[in-house]
Amino acid sequence: MSFTLQRSELLSYAMAFRQAMLQGASSSRMCAAVSAPLRAALIRLGVEAVLVESDLDECNHIFLKLLDGEILDPTADQFNEGSRVQLPEVYLGPGARIHTGAQPWAGGLEWGPFMEEIQRLVPSLAPDKVGRAVGLLLRSFPGRLEPARAPNQASL
Repeated sequence: MSFTLQRSELLSYAMAFRQAMLQGASSSRMCAAVSAPLRAALIRLGVEAVLVESDLDECNHIFLKLLDGEILDPTADQFNEGSRVQLPEVYLGPGARIHTGAQPWAGGLEWGPFMEEIQRLVPSLAPDKVGRAVGLLLRSFPGRLEPARAPNQASL
């Protein structure tokens, strides 16, 4: 593979990052939230990957494609319910059915500058510390958006 981490190290890093970020929560609908900052951390570690998106009819799915063509999907398990094929929490391999037809995804670029700042605090980019920092940041955002108001409706 053409990056600084060996395959087993890459998988271990992604697993530790996911675990620290999700803190036991479900990976359902968290694909972009996990994949984008994971990609930013991996790039700073010398692992080149692109964010890609597959269309699964009922939803889209975001994950990473490595330069050698392999898929790194840190939330693959979210599709296990009702499926004959059970994927691991973090998938690293040639691609499964949920990865078919993936196209580059333009999102996630905002994580690059953030990861640069994280690396100032955690020079090693240890996955447990970085994943926890990302999780804390995401949890600090409001849980819901305010409902839209009519233009003449005053705020309470």
